[in-house]
Amino acid sequence: MDLFDTYLEEIKAENEYLQKTLNNNPEDNKQNNSAEKVTNPPHSVETEQPFNVSDQEIPKDEMEASLQARILHLYQNGYAAEEIAKQLDCGKTEAALVIKLHTKSYK
Repeated sequence: MDLFDTYLEEIKAENEYLQKTLNNNPEDNKQNNSAEKVTNPPHSVETEQPFNVSDQEIPKDEMEASLQARILHLYQNGYAAEEIAKQLDCGKTEAALVIKLHTKSYK
């Protein structure tokens, strides 16, 4: 309960700070923000450097199609089950089964 009380007090302090900030004249805020830093709420932590993420640091999403999806893609492009099996290095029976189950489910 003490932990919740402490947490609640912190939230109240943040809300009061926010209300004071919002009640200020918007014209004054524009001038203050450009000329000086607005003080932070009582419990916030300032960092020395802003958090910047460059495009190079963001990993690119790569997705690899499943074997079943690749089998069906080749099948829809006119390949036979034997050709698909050779190209994808899988069994002929596996390729044929995937194709059969897919065509059966859409009939």
